[in-house]
Amino acid sequence: MNKEQIKFVESILKSKEVKIQGVKIDLTEEQLQKLQQLVVPKYNNPFERVDKGEKYYSIGVFSEEFVVFENTEKHIERDVERFSNGNYYNNKGFAEQVAMDMNLQQRLRKFTYENSGGKELWKCKDVGKYYIALDADFNKWIWRLEWFERNPFQVYFKDLETVERAIEEVVRPFCKENPNYRFQEE
Repeated sequence: MNKEQIKFVESILKSKEVKIQGVKIDLTEEQLQKLQQLVVPKYNNPFERVDKGEKYYSIGVFSEEFVVFENTEKHIERDVERFSNGNYYNNKGFAEQVAMDMNLQQRLRKFTYENSGGKELWKCKDVGKYYIALDADFNKWIWRLEWFERNPFQVYFKDLETVERAIEEVVRPFCKENPNYRFQEE
């Protein structure tokens, strides 16, 4: 649900009635509870295990992209394995964001190996390495420079030209292809 839909449902929950074609209809407690479930997730932790028979989501590869698969919890070995290795989400939207993160990360990793030498970057410790960040104040993709610390979850680039190309050739097109991706420029 988008923000406008959530606000609409919250207004219905507050008034406990719906107005359709000028007619006010009082909602039952059961109807109000069902509406409440639309705006308040059942699980606060997206990694929390669901009850038997409920839906959960996992990430797999399809057509060379990470995608979200819907599963039904049956308490069988496959469910247990997904839960224990962290590839188990009770929130589809959260799982979709994780899959998009993984897709963008892989595209950037591929780009850096094709254009920056990848692992070879860290052989020379006296040279700065560039990485991409989303500036929180201006909501714009920017580059940063790192000299000493290596974040194992970050993709690094050898020079300013390459990191700027990665933003233009990988990040911005990815965001355009995935308008629901949580990290978007304004």
